[in-house]
Amino acid sequence: MLSSVQVERIPHTETMTNHVTDKQQCPACAKLGKDNGHDNLAIYSDGSSYCFSCGYSNRSNRISQILSTQSTTSTAIVLPSDASEGLPTSAWDFLKRYGISARDATLNSILYSKYYNRIIFPYIHRGKLVGWQGRSLSSDKTKPKWLNRGVSGSYTHKLGNVKSNVVVLTEDIISAIRVSNQSRLCAVPLFNSHVSTKRLLELEKDHCIVQIWLDKDKAKESMQFAKNARDIGICAVSIITDLDPKEYTEEQIKDLTSYG
Repeated sequence: MLSSVQVERIPHTETMTNHVTDKQQCPACAKLGKDNGHDNLAIYSDGSSYCFSCGYSNRSNRISQILSTQSTTSTAIVLPSDASEGLPTSAWDFLKRYGISARDATLNSILYSKYYNRIIFPYIHRGKLVGWQGRSLSSDKTKPKWLNRGVSGSYTHKLGNVKSNVVVLTEDIISAIRVSNQSRLCAVPLFNSHVSTKRLLELEKDHCIVQIWLDKDKAKESMQFAKNARDIGICAVSIITDLDPKEYTEEQIKDLTSYG
């Protein structure tokens, strides 16, 4: 899990013990001649602050540290310069459509880039940014749904119960987040729909059972990957459903991933 790099965020749907104690002028808005009412910046009981207008925050978090220390060389993997913890309504509408909660957004450090108009999913390993994916919110069909930077099918990103006997492979990060909410499961997004023998052998070291749950249009491939795993002695099954993993309820995900 990414608990070591959690982003503190103002949940839209959940209550917190941390509460607003005061409202002040936002320094970022003030530089632009805005917030003349001196009330955009919410001050919280833990000493942090957040501007509901521009997203300015004084929160000390690992994402901010990475943004401030990441290399600017041409070959470096960096987040979009406007990556923000403040998700707009369009981003929340998209995430909630697939059951992603404010808690999920916090645990997975989900951001938003206005320039790209994409929801940004950072991938952090040992405190360092190794890549990110951006899910488009644009209605322009000529733009790819996903924009990848620094991640490929060879990278293993584990979510949820990393010590679980069962690991579930999904095509995308959103499905993996949903599956990882089952406390008994570990989930791994593939970043594509291919499962290599090397990946299977790598996962077998930590997990007894591999479940391959790809989108319906990859059902044939999913079954073949599971067979390939069994052929080399790995306990593997393929989960075939009408919908993508992210489109099922928590109870349905629990039932569909039950094994034995």
